[in-house]
Amino acid sequence: MAAAAQPDPWADASPFGSVGTSQVDIGNGVCLEVAERGTGRPVLLLHGWGMTLDTWTYVAPLVPTGTRLVGLNLRGHGGSSPIPPGGDLAQMCDDVARLVEILDLRDLVIVGHSLGGIVAQALALGRPELIGTRISSMLLVSTKARGASNDRRTRLLAKMLTSSRFARIGRSCTLGLFLARHSFAGPTPLARAQLIVAMSRAAEFDHRRNFDLLGLPDLSARLPELSLPVTVLSGLDDPATSVEDAVNLADHLGCARLRLLAKTGHMLPLERPEAVATELIDLCTEGQFDAAS
Repeated sequence: MAAAAQPDPWADASPFGSVGTSQVDIGNGVCLEVAERGTGRPVLLLHGWGMTLDTWTYVAPLVPTGTRLVGLNLRGHGGSSPIPPGGDLAQMCDDVARLVEILDLRDLVIVGHSLGGIVAQALALGRPELIGTRISSMLLVSTKARGASNDRRTRLLAKMLTSSRFARIGRSCTLGLFLARHSFAGPTPLARAQLIVAMSRAAEFDHRRNFDLLGLPDLSARLPELSLPVTVLSGLDDPATSVEDAVNLADHLGCARLRLLAKTGHMLPLERPEAVATELIDLCTEGQFDAAS
């Protein structure tokens, strides 16, 4: 659908990264670009493939004071170090774990969108000693547990996303806006589509081309190992993460709370920022919740 002409309350919002970013040295010659807002209980924000920390532009103003929002650009995105040959999910998880320890983040809520949600799951599984000490809960947005090898549609999507041609189109003012609108279910306010194009330009393809998106593992079988509060939030009209993916993720987590939003696509933090903020605030204030609620 075409970019909508109606007034957009977020049209003049400043990108999350506009507050200023810093380069955090996590060792071995690797730096991650980080932006922070606020003080208090920390929330770590992980963006999706080909996006940046500006994914959280509309969510951040809805989070009350007393929260320390920490957004980072995953390796290969924005101003963070490029992904070397052989880069994989384990490497990204190690990057995030190092950052958490260097910034001394404790009682942490991790929010992961798309690939960021997969990184969050893999981090919790790979570093269980962090749960209860540094990581307290997770909000998984428009993401899945199953790898790209599970079905033909997901394999095709992964091939498209790792194509240099697709990356060039995403950076185009005209074609990029055309692609961006398909990340939303409803009429797309122009400013939001433009933000996606801007993020695509900042996430240089050459910096992330060595990551094997097709080789993402299926984490489903291991998810019952996790014992922390998790909310799964997904759109019913998401072309990248199906309803079945969201249900599979919540079912294997066992104690997760599942929320499915009607008329919502894949870029949920830009399309429904108030829903993301609501679930984030609940995790920050409740800590634990009744899984049957």
